[in-house]
Amino acid sequence: MKRITALLLVACMFAGLFVACGEDAVPGIETGESTLESSAATETTGSVTTEASTAETQDTTSGTESTTEATTQSTTTPETTEATQETTEQTKATEETKPTETTKPTEATNPTTEPTTEPTTEPTTKPTTPGGNIGEDLEFILDCNEITLNEAGQTYTIYTGEISISDITWTTDNAKIATIKNGVVTAVGDGTTKVHGKYGTKKLSCKVICEFAEETVPPTTVPADPSAPVMAPPSYSTVDSSFFDDALFIGDSVSQGLNNYVSAYGGLGNAKFATRASYGVANEITGNLRVTLFGTPTRIEEIVRYYNPGKIFIMLGMNELSYGSSTLMSYWGTYLSRVREAAPNAVIYIQSVTPVYTNGQNFSWGVTNKNVETLNGLLRTFAANNGCRFLDVAPYMKDSTGGLARAYTADRYVHLSNDGARAWIKVLYALAG
Repeated sequence: MKRITALLLVACMFAGLFVACGEDAVPGIETGESTLESSAATETTGSVTTEASTAETQDTTSGTESTTEATTQSTTTPETTEATQETTEQTKATEETKPTETTKPTEATNPTTEPTTEPTTEPTTKPTTPGGNIGEDLEFILDCNEITLNEAGQTYTIYTGEISISDITWTTDNAKIATIKNGVVTAVGDGTTKVHGKYGTKKLSCKVICEFAEETVPPTTVPADPSAPVMAPPSYSTVDSSFFDDALFIGDSVSQGLNNYVSAYGGLGNAKFATRASYGVANEITGNLRVTLFGTPTRIEEIVRYYNPGKIFIMLGMNELSYGSSTLMSYWGTYLSRVREAAPNAVIYIQSVTPVYTNGQNFSWGVTNKNVETLNGLLRTFAANNGCRFLDVAPYMKDSTGGLARAYTADRYVHLSNDGARAWIKVLYALAG
């Protein structure tokens, strides 16, 4: 009886333990199911609940016998593991989709902050010239701001720019003195006036001085003023200013004076100058003196090659008259060959040397009108024998004594005044074509 009672007591104890283990395992399963539901909403809750469920199961099963532990594992482990795996997969899916969900709205809204049209401050249209050039991109300038005309009907072109002449409005203050049409001024009567060119909002003016000279005095008659010019400069033109756009003028201080005038008043298009005081053919060949290019003394052929001109105008010899004309001419062949080698296709003009003011001749240096006349005769022959054009400027500069006219000299010696430079330019326009 005692043995039976003892066996019953033991059986009851085992039954109590089994029930206790079953109650502890059921909440673990329910916890795992709730973990599945909560993990779909949030990553953190699913992870924490799964870990808590696993820990609770381990605590419950650690104090049981091996048989109970096996039973508990077979009851709880598969479902808990499955729930944990599903939770992990959902967590990964959530992590993978998060960057897309956070960045896409930003990318979608960025374009709305950028301008959808070009700035409206740019003008929608621009004035154009007939050639298609944009008007406001072209510079409107006159070739000179003062001219002198010496006889009725004489003309002078004051504009050779890129803007179409038909787009410019031309007016004159006094049509009885000078008229202007298409940039060409025509002398009408004695006096001073102004002509104007207007393009858009820009208006430019040029002073016109009409001082009509008396008719050329016959050579046999001595004029009232012996120092006045015997011949007025030509009143006709065979070329316009664009003719000189590819020209290079080579010379000494006399040509430098022409350069200074053109720089201030225009008149020779875009002509270039290679000039220097005291320069000459002989000192170029001997190497004692050179024209400078950008401040550096440079051989004349290198200067010519740099500018690559289509026309070359040379006036040299005044500074070397003391050599004697025959000796001086012995250098010209070498000088010309250097120039021609650098620009073989250029047309070369040799200009006569201008005269010396009669009362300013320097006999000790050989700077006399007699030597000038001799040299010019030799230069004419040299030009003809070497395929060059000869431009005889000197006769238009002389007074009745054969010297430089007083109106044309700036220093009562050999250098030209503005009137002398203008007369020279008129000779070029008439004879260079």
